[in-house]
Amino acid sequence: MDDDGRPVDFPDVARDLHAAFYEDGIADVCADDARAGLVCCLHGRGLYEKRLGLDGPIPDRETRPAVERAFITRQLDRQRALEDALGSGADAWAQDAFFLLQAWDALSLYLVWTGLRRGEPWSLARVPRGPGAGAATLGVATVDAVTAAVDPWPFDVDVVDVPVDVVTVPARPYPSSEALTREIAASAPCRVAYRLVPGTAGAAGRRPPRHA
Repeated sequence: MDDDGRPVDFPDVARDLHAAFYEDGIADVCADDARAGLVCCLHGRGLYEKRLGLDGPIPDRETRPAVERAFITRQLDRQRALEDALGSGADAWAQDAFFLLQAWDALSLYLVWTGLRRGEPWSLARVPRGPGAGAATLGVATVDAVTAAVDPWPFDVDVVDVPVDVVTVPARPYPSSEALTREIAASAPCRVAYRLVPGTAGAAGRRPPRHA
């Protein structure tokens, strides 16, 4: 919640809270599966380091706030331990998996966050084509309120349906986070039938917006 009691959008969560819940989430995934944990570790670190170069040069860590430096250091230590445990080739595999995750993450944000709603073209860089097959840049553009075009088309089906269950609550201040939680729990979800289709989006759009 912000100082006025309104829900805070995810890019605007205070860094200490953000780092804490990401740390807990990454640790839980690592405990469940080392490969998935390694990818989540890279993703968490990427949120603080320009998506590991996808969004421009990685900032000098010494210039970042202490909470960010500490989070990055923990992920680097975890990354090394996981790569050692997984053995030879884990670092190369994880890099491709990280870039693939960034593409999925950006597609999800395009549909449910700002891209589709604002009609913005986005450009998704360094999307892996497959092991040893190089990478592509995908363009994403708005078709209508629930449909986005992707070019070049990366899937082996004609369309990709992406249904999302949504809970809508009144846009007003709430007296506490518990009150907001109760409001969400009492609201019936509805399904939004998002869809990805082949198109001529091109690759000249903006990078997915990031706030870290």
